[in-house]
Amino acid sequence: MKHKNLALVLAGTIMVGVLAGCGASGQTSSKQTESANTKVTELEVAETETVGADVNAEKEAKAIRKRLTSYRDALAANDPVAVAQNYTSDGVVMGPGSPTAIGDELNATYTAIFDSVGLNLDFTVADYIIGNKYAIVQSTSDGTALVQATGNEVPEQNRELFVMEKVDGDWKIARYMYNKMDTLVAATESQVIENTSTGGAKADQDEIKALIATTYRDALAAGDADGIVSAFAKDGVVMPPEGATYRGSEAVKGNYEGIFSAVSLDLQFDIDEVVVDGDYAFARSTSNGTLKVVGQDGEAEEINRELWVLHKVDGQWKIAYYMYNKMS
Repeated sequence: MKHKNLALVLAGTIMVGVLAGCGASGQTSSKQTESANTKVTELEVAETETVGADVNAEKEAKAIRKRLTSYRDALAANDPVAVAQNYTSDGVVMGPGSPTAIGDELNATYTAIFDSVGLNLDFTVADYIIGNKYAIVQSTSDGTALVQATGNEVPEQNRELFVMEKVDGDWKIARYMYNKMDTLVAATESQVIENTSTGGAKADQDEIKALIATTYRDALAAGDADGIVSAFAKDGVVMPPEGATYRGSEAVKGNYEGIFSAVSLDLQFDIDEVVVDGDYAFARSTSNGTLKVVGQDGEAEEINRELWVLHKVDGQWKIAYYMYNKMS
């Protein structure tokens, strides 16, 4: 794995739109599940084994930016068909307070967005993790949303996690989640990480599933911030809805200590998909359970949807990026 800071080449902002300017909503009152959207992960792992190991990070990062610019242009034109063309055929978008849209559902999702708002956003990439078949892009966006019903413009600030997939030589958006931020902290330069390893095994999938559904889940239920931190890479990132970005062990621990001082959580995680690409992987899940406010009686139902990026460190899978939001 190689690290490159390409501040002069890649750090500049580009205009790109994201989904409707809706903040993460409050508690949902009915259970939602996405288990029907589970992918065939064994086939996906097998596909990565045929990919070569050489990665030209600069070239691929520029190609990814070109795709994001195309996505931006389609959004600026309020063109749902053109937007969908920037996704893979099974592309997934997960905006806060919105149902998960997959594949053919993208057109209707973006049509509904454009009926409600117009978006003018500056998009800044913080991190690229680039392999031969998949790439991870973590970014922030800043700008305005035009409310169509009133003609008013309101500030819009988000942070995004993209999974890009190379299809017939072109990078496309495969998975996309975003959340609002409490205070925008944009990257001043872009870090590019080369994922030069390839392949994966069923054992990797099983380890990742156990990391999320058992190790992380049990530490969360126990209110164990140290246990949470042990599940993350040392430079791991947590991006909760309407919150700050927490990067690194100390920040991640502080975030969870704050959570546990306010609430207790008992959640079960259903894994919708796991895709392994060498030393990196991504996963989607939904979680369902209860939330109890410290010092108060009673419990509330807690339902979320998650996007994970995992990194294999010294032979063990760790959480590298974690973003979650509510579906409605």
